[in-house]
Amino acid sequence: MPTDSDKLSILFARWKDEHRQIDARVAELCQWIHSQGKIVSPPFLRAAQKLGELRDQLETHFVMEDELGRLLADARGGMTAEIDSIRHQHDRQHTILLERLGRLIHSLGTAEPEFDSWDAATDEFELFVDKLEQHEEREAESVGWLSVNAVSNDMHDESG
Repeated sequence: MPTDSDKLSILFARWKDEHRQIDARVAELCQWIHSQGKIVSPPFLRAAQKLGELRDQLETHFVMEDELGRLLADARGGMTAEIDSIRHQHDRQHTILLERLGRLIHSLGTAEPEFDSWDAATDEFELFVDKLEQHEEREAESVGWLSVNAVSNDMHDESG
């Protein structure tokens, strides 16, 4: 039967893999969006569809991160004020990121886009990417901190 440590290792591996997939998807979208700016009539509706796919991927990823947070709390002996605070902060950030992306998708997906130009839409997407990257960096720091503490607690428990 897998131990909590085994479960955490598997979940961390999944989390890292999903981050790589999201990073690759975002890089691909950045490249695609910039290449479309050279077209006389950029495909606003197609951009909305592609960003909708990214939103779906992020929603799934955020659910998995919540599961990781619960497992980390369990590995540390239960929910602490620190873990609860970090989880709430990340939940708020996830909501803000998804809402921002949703507004961008809506703006791109209207029959007459709300943007004056493809450049304005590109700028808004790049701002979203910046916020997502900042969030992922903070989250990686939190997960790293929690995992180090979970491991040190496991080692402490085994030696005691």
